[in-house]
This record gives sequence, C-alpha cells and structure tokens, in this order.
Amino acid sequence: MPPLVLFAGFFALISGPVLAATIIDLNGRSDSILSPVQISLAAGSYTVTPISAADGAAYTGVSFWSSISCGTPAGCPQTSPTSVTGYVYKYDVYSDAISAATIAGVPQVAVVSPPTGAQIFDSYWQKTGSTNVVRVGEGLVYPTAALAFQSAQAATFTLDADAVVNFGINDSLPSDNRGGISLLLDAVSVLPPTQVPIPGTLPALLLGLGLLGCLRRRG
Repeated sequence: MPPLVLFAGFFALISGPVLAATIIDLNGRSDSILSPVQISLAAGSYTVTPISAADGAAYTGVSFWSSISCGTPAGCPQTSPTSVTGYVYKYDVYSDAISAATIAGVPQVAVVSPPTGAQIFDSYWQKTGSTNVVRVGEGLVYPTAALAFQSAQAATFTLDADAVVNFGINDSLPSDNRGGISLLLDAVSVLPPTQVPIPGTLPALLLGLGLLGCLRRRG
C-alpha cells in the first residue's frame, strides 16, 4: 500500500464549502429579508453580479407595488412616503462574517446607522451590533424591469470566517410585489483550508505503518 494512502485519513481539511459560480434567483414575494436565500460559504471574497432573463436567469427587476406610475425611461425619484411607483433593482447581502464590501466598484466604509432623507434608498454597508448588511440599490424607480436592470449595481464582499450568507430583497410587505432579482455569485478568492490532525485516525495509521513494515520485511 502506498504511504500516501496510509496518511490520507490522518488530516482533515477544515473549511466551508468551495463555491462554483451560482445563480441566485430572488422572487419578489417569497425571498424578501423576512425569508432570504441562504448559502454556506467559506471565508474569502466573493462577487455579486446582476444578471437578467437575457442571461438565462429568472428575473430582470422587481416592483414593490401592484401598479406602475413612473413613465420616465430615465427613472423617477423614489420617495417616502411613496408618491411614484415602478421597478427597481435592489438587493441585500448580510452575514455576521462580512468584513469588507465594495458596491459599484467603490469600497464601502461601514456606517452604524442607515442614511436618512433621500439617501435612504441608495447603496450602503451597515455594520453595528447584530446588523451587518450590504444594501445595494439606488433612489430611482423605472417604468419597466428592463430599464431598472440597466441601473443594476454589482458588489463584492469579504468573509473573515466560514459563514451562512443571506441574500434577500429589502421589503417587509412583499405580498403585492412583482418580478424579482437574479444575481450571479462567484468566488474571487477563498482562504485555504487548515490541515488538522484527527486523533481518532491515529490507531489506523499505526496499523497501516505496521502492515507496510511487514510487507517490506517479506519482500
């Protein structure tokens, strides 16, 4: 028996799952922040790229309202309370392990509270207490999902430990939503797993070494 086989069981590779490029389809009604899509990821850095139905995804944009009032292709300012409705391209990525984030190519400085005023609809990274969320979007609504997709922003995030990462649409009243958001999640770099000896395999290792010695003596 080759020595490599004898030693194979002596070390365990401790790491989270290694990700292949994955499409995440967020349904506007079922995948809100109340019930996000959850993916277990290894420590490392990841990209989140907006994709549309033209790329083979399920969705191109989401509307938070049952009717559309914005008729301007360039978009209408979103307000609170709502005065105009339309399609948007907004999504959240959140996990306790997020240690860095970039949105639309701009490195983010974590804030302890959400922006106020008109900026509440813009992108930001909030990290305070139990909240660690990368919120991606802009303060405009559009007449169609395709127009909203043209404004879609990509993001990157870094995990400092293996973690479950949540992906959702930021709406607490999703029952009248239409459409959804589709994202391509891919690994930029994943921290190498750690080799850790497992004591329980030591007897088998010693037995294998003994058998190898016998074979050598018989040869």
